[in-house]
Amino acid sequence: MKMIRPIDRLLAAIKDIEKGKLDSVVAVPPMREIATLIHSFNAMSSSLKSTQAQLVHSSKMTSLGQLVAGVAHELNNPIGYTYSNISHLKEYVESIKKLISLYEHALSKLPKTSQTPLQEKKKELNTDFILKDIENIIQSSLEGTQRTKDIVLGLRNFSRLDEAEIKEVDLHEGLENTLKLLNSEFKNRITLHKEYSKLPKITCYPSQINQVFMNLLTNALQAIEGQGEVWVKTEVKKDQIVISIRDSGKGIPSEHLDRIFDPFFTTKKIGQGTGLGLSISYGIIQKHNGEIKVTSELGKGSLFTIYLPKSGIDKT
Repeated sequence: MKMIRPIDRLLAAIKDIEKGKLDSVVAVPPMREIATLIHSFNAMSSSLKSTQAQLVHSSKMTSLGQLVAGVAHELNNPIGYTYSNISHLKEYVESIKKLISLYEHALSKLPKTSQTPLQEKKKELNTDFILKDIENIIQSSLEGTQRTKDIVLGLRNFSRLDEAEIKEVDLHEGLENTLKLLNSEFKNRITLHKEYSKLPKITCYPSQINQVFMNLLTNALQAIEGQGEVWVKTEVKKDQIVISIRDSGKGIPSEHLDRIFDPFFTTKKIGQGTGLGLSISYGIIQKHNGEIKVTSELGKGSLFTIYLPKSGIDKT
């Protein structure tokens, strides 16, 4: 009976899995043979649960991609019109200001009796304030529209990554070029540690992979308040190329880790980001048949790890 009971529990757990309950775990008995069997079952159950979570996330990202592609398409034209119209409005206001300047010059040559009622009307209408305020309104409108254009561009990148030429490249060159672009951000504030292993060249969309490097390194820099450190490491593990980017920043709360790759999810302050950088990065790495993972600890920093197949992607 002692041997049968664990087997019964194992059979019950297998039926639970058939019903979709992937969190079934069986207590391990002392009998070695059955214990080995049940250990294997528990490992399989855990693996199934993890696989299901990855599939759900992948499906969710695909659905979101289709949704935001439609939203981006609908927003693109009206935002373009708005930005263009505000730019024209700025030019028109400048023309009106020149005309008013000429008017004031002509006014100064009129007799005082003629100047007074016109100057009083100007004061009543508060034209000096209006002209100055129009400048501020136009500038803030241009900035707001530009930010909206950036968001739409991010949406389009997320949903339909721009196709670029596939090439065989050295990933270290991409990392170095990205680090050079960010050099002013590192200078006098961030200590950079590089640990590069010998990597084979990989067939990929280099501009897109560089975009991932840029997104992750920018996030690392923004996560560090004041002085800090960033570590960039590359290595080969079996059939994968592994690139890790770690920072000594404030870290990510555990409750946010499951949402970190969701579009528009961000822990940054308003104006610091659109919440699309990591979503775009996730899509790019997935497109390259790879994975991107994150671990983090509050107050100690975050680690983003990219896994890419050594074989790269098919040029066809």
